[in-house]
Amino acid sequence: MGRAQAYLREIKRGEAILGPALLLLLLLVATVWFGYEPVSREAAGQEKAAPPPAPKTPPAAPKIAVPDDIPPPKAPTPAERPPAGIPGLSQMDVIGELQYLPGTSFRCPGPSPDRGLYKRVCTSSSADDPPIVYEVTVVEDDPSTVLWVRADTRDATEEAATEFLTYVASLSLEDTDPINAETWMQENISSGGGYSAEGAELRLYGTEGARTLEIVATGLPSDIVSDPPNRAASKGRDRTPR
Repeated sequence: MGRAQAYLREIKRGEAILGPALLLLLLLVATVWFGYEPVSREAAGQEKAAPPPAPKTPPAAPKIAVPDDIPPPKAPTPAERPPAGIPGLSQMDVIGELQYLPGTSFRCPGPSPDRGLYKRVCTSSSADDPPIVYEVTVVEDDPSTVLWVRADTRDATEEAATEFLTYVASLSLEDTDPINAETWMQENISSGGGYSAEGAELRLYGTEGARTLEIVATGLPSDIVSDPPNRAASKGRDRTPR
């Protein structure tokens, strides 16, 4: 009888301990279950729809260091500036009027390049024996900027040479200077001479059978002007005043 009572007391004590333990176990299981489920669903959603990868940023271009002490561009020197032409003279003021000189038949081929400029040579040759030759050379930077005009006569009488050279001088200096070209030419045809007009220089030289008139823009570099054929032929006989 005493053993039975002791056994019942043990059972009751175990029930008292087991009850709270079971309740605690149930609470723990519930907590783990409800906390695990959202995490699992969120992980599953991430596996199904992963976000697109972020675009790669291109590398920045390297910066070029620019020095602060870059000198300003230099102004062109007088030698680099295009030369000024004979004032008011264009190519056609000379070439276009040669056909009206009596007793001549000028032929004027197109211009040809010459040291960065353009040269045009017009020639008239008679049927005489030897032929009387007139030649006009025009050097230009462009058709409206004439830098140099040269007129050559070969085997022409003094009167014919004077008429021809006067005509070319009048065409070239019409808008430049009030020079009386005919009077100046008559006074200098035999001895040669020079004259400074406004924006141009006149040079007359040669011999009885070969005379040359040059009309050169003031300040034109000497290397632009070629030696005329008469000068080489009459070397040592040139009567131009020095």
